[in-house]
Amino acid sequence: MALGFEVCQLRGTSYSASGNSSGGKKSVQITFTKKFLVKATGITSPDEVTDIQVAYASGIPLVNVHTWYDATTGLGYPLAVCKSKKVTRLDNNGFVFHVDCTFGTEPAQNGKDGPEEEEGPQAPPNDVTDISPQISRAVVGREIVLYEAPAYSGVGPIGGAAGVPITTRIMPSTGDKLQERFEAPVTRTKPLLNLTITQFEDTFSNQQMMDRCYRVNSTPWAGFPTASCMITGINAVKQRVQMASGEADKYRVTYTVSYDDYTVTDSGGNILFVGHNAALPLISRSFVDPTDSNKVKFFHKEGTGIGNVGLINKDGHDLANQQGAPDYVRFDTVDEISFSFLPAAI
Repeated sequence: MALGFEVCQLRGTSYSASGNSSGGKKSVQITFTKKFLVKATGITSPDEVTDIQVAYASGIPLVNVHTWYDATTGLGYPLAVCKSKKVTRLDNNGFVFHVDCTFGTEPAQNGKDGPEEEEGPQAPPNDVTDISPQISRAVVGREIVLYEAPAYSGVGPIGGAAGVPITTRIMPSTGDKLQERFEAPVTRTKPLLNLTITQFEDTFSNQQMMDRCYRVNSTPWAGFPTASCMITGINAVKQRVQMASGEADKYRVTYTVSYDDYTVTDSGGNILFVGHNAALPLISRSFVDPTDSNKVKFFHKEGTGIGNVGLINKDGHDLANQQGAPDYVRFDTVDEISFSFLPAAI
């Protein structure tokens, strides 16, 4: 006879949950344990079976593959995957083994993809969309160049009343005659909202990962405007989940989505939405002669020039106010896709 196994789940199960709410974040670690009794059959000597063969016996969960499911109650927990397994042969019977399995979730903090709150098990879902997605939030920052900002010296505001912005490009002087430029730009840190979304999907391929990553939403999504959210990272792992139709391989996919509502204001007070795209100020060494489009003039210290550069508009003409905000050109540098595969509400 060929080697076979009889597998019986024991009553020695356990459940534990531990929470963390430090640093303004909350997460929960949920752990399940299962114990099995496995008897080797079809052999005449205990030497004909090894612990590792028992570990792969049908009915024994596989580490990082199977998710927690209790066949007796019909309840499962798809986010709790088998984390560890230990096989021990009985001393008094070499054909019989104890197998201890531990299932657990990952904490939701620090970009991991587990639950933020303790949630009960659920009946096997009909569809992967019946499994609630897990969402966590964090804020990061990036530097934004400012071309105007309120300025102060030790004796008070510069260039007018407190809070009135002045140019950050040239040094202040009496009558604005100096026209010397600062070498370092003035910046501020802009907060960006990062969302980590973990959900189950029926299928997932390398091509899907390539097609979805570093793309922005082509239409408004989850309350965010078009092109303001970019998928900056994707992790996908195959998991075996108990569905209503039976055990099936599904994919647990974690998306990192960055929300950026960056806008710029041009010389006329018009607001241009930039988001994750690129916007460059129109600062040039030369400009088109407004009286003769066939001629080009260079900026210089006299007149309206700022050093050897000045501000122009989208047609190449110099701006009347050379110390105000520049005009901008936005270059769409990120492809857009539909975010229909992500939750509609966050």
